[in-house]
Amino acid sequence: MKIAIAVGLVMASLGATEASRAATPDASPPSAQAQAMIDKAQAAIDAAGPAAKEAFVVETGKAILYPIRNPENVSVIHKATGMVCGVSADSQLTIKVYRQDTRGHAIDVSCDMVLRNTSQTLYAFQQPGSSIAKELDRASQAITTLHKDAVLQDKSPFDSFQDMNRFLSLRDYETIKDTVARAYIRPSPDPRGLYESAWVGKQGDWFILQRSTGPAYWNWMAGALWHDVWRNMLPDMAAEETAQTNALVDARQKAEQESQSSSSK
Repeated sequence: MKIAIAVGLVMASLGATEASRAATPDASPPSAQAQAMIDKAQAAIDAAGPAAKEAFVVETGKAILYPIRNPENVSVIHKATGMVCGVSADSQLTIKVYRQDTRGHAIDVSCDMVLRNTSQTLYAFQQPGSSIAKELDRASQAITTLHKDAVLQDKSPFDSFQDMNRFLSLRDYETIKDTVARAYIRPSPDPRGLYESAWVGKQGDWFILQRSTGPAYWNWMAGALWHDVWRNMLPDMAAEETAQTNALVDARQKAEQESQSSSSK
């Protein structure tokens, strides 16, 4: 099975959902559950004020994680970047606007999704003169200031994705090759701790930042979510990436099978 399908089925089973309120004329009306999520998402936008209403829209039908595209999925979309914030029946969703330009347009926003013992906060902001390296340092400082017991991990968050997939690291994916990340472990009742990570990239004039927290044994999921953020923002590149990824998986599977066959002789 291709990794795209494997990861998509994992996240689908967790009830992660997303995407379009603007239904086509012949589209079926949403189910009661989907309508409840649509209402929840719109309420989160409304609660953040007029600038948030201009900056975000609720949609249905996209995929988190790819390639599952279900018309019942509900998401909040940041219009300027295409950043997708998934909504599920059990999650808590909070939208915030931190800064506006002189015309009242939001230029620094976030959406925070909390589901049981995991959280993902996505930020989109403009910061002229900055860089993804500077913004990663800033995000890392925020983590260590808030959690003084957080321990920096030597292993790259990109490489942690390899823990659930013997063929690919996140570094193999074209959509996130120009992004950076850093991870920490925080103490928790679980002896393995909590995995706290920060991921930064740039889309046009906007920086995209993901702060993710979850059980340490799920460290790969932070990378999978980050990858999905960029696949939604860069759909054309994502389509090419899927073909390249599947070809790479096939090649590595073949090499592994040939190696095993050779060693058994």
